[in-house]
Amino acid sequence: MAQEPEAAFSSHSFLGNATSSLAGRVSYFYDFHGPSVSLDTACSSSLTALQVAVSQLRAGECEAALVAGVSVFATPEVFEFAQRSNMLSARGHCDAFGDEADGFVPAEGVAAIMLMSAGKARELGLEVLASIEAISLNHDGMSNGMMAPNSQAQAALIAGSYERSGIDVGRIGYVEAHGTGTRLGDSIEVAGLVNGFRAQAQPYDAYLGASKSVIGHTLVCSGLASVIKTLLIFRHSTIPAQPLAGSLNSTLDLDRFMISEQAVPWPSDKTYACVSAFGFTGSNAHLVLGKPERRQLEPQNSPGPWAF
Repeated sequence: MAQEPEAAFSSHSFLGNATSSLAGRVSYFYDFHGPSVSLDTACSSSLTALQVAVSQLRAGECEAALVAGVSVFATPEVFEFAQRSNMLSARGHCDAFGDEADGFVPAEGVAAIMLMSAGKARELGLEVLASIEAISLNHDGMSNGMMAPNSQAQAALIAGSYERSGIDVGRIGYVEAHGTGTRLGDSIEVAGLVNGFRAQAQPYDAYLGASKSVIGHTLVCSGLASVIKTLLIFRHSTIPAQPLAGSLNSTLDLDRFMISEQAVPWPSDKTYACVSAFGFTGSNAHLVLGKPERRQLEPQNSPGPWAF
């Protein structure tokens, strides 16, 4: 649009390129009247939006919340910027936790989930996919560089969230990591996880995975992509394989974490799974989801039409 000034400067292009219209247009279309907010914390954006929605629900500002993330590349600029910053994988593959990790692969994605209280979901006869047990945010502050991940800040986020919410790390069966597929970034993230879990001074063992090895890095949408993967793990009671292009990254100190290249059943003694998302400018988010008990749903009273 910027290359065609006559088309670029119009009421349509102004609204279409305003970040605020992402949420505003959805609220306008569906006639929603609750808080309508567009957020950008880079790769942690959608988990940050989830945390804000949880806060609004708890405050009684709304009785349901639609949380969404979208990453669409209408032009090639994001690839050009990432390439010149040496962020992209030269092989075109995101090898999270792998010895051949050399960068990430940008991917498009659109995701949306609905939040409400468990009581409201039962009243409406809706299937509960998971419970939100804890969600927290923090920032790296001043570290080795604005775009450099900070293991200490990530560990503090995880440990503080678990302590405030009374999370027993021994009941965590799976961690969906940010896992961008860079040797340094993956090592820093694993170190933060290990230190965050060790801070609870409780025995633990959990599987580790990252959706980016399968679908690429959906940037601002990646947090919700990881949430949806975790919801599917709960639904199928199966932890999928974590593909590695070669061998495991030899610099990783996994401690009690496990990475399986084969699908494994969900551990019967575990009730939690976690999701991490870290923005490249230092904004971190960590979520704990509770695995719901399967129950027979009552049929809807309404004849429809129903959303899908």
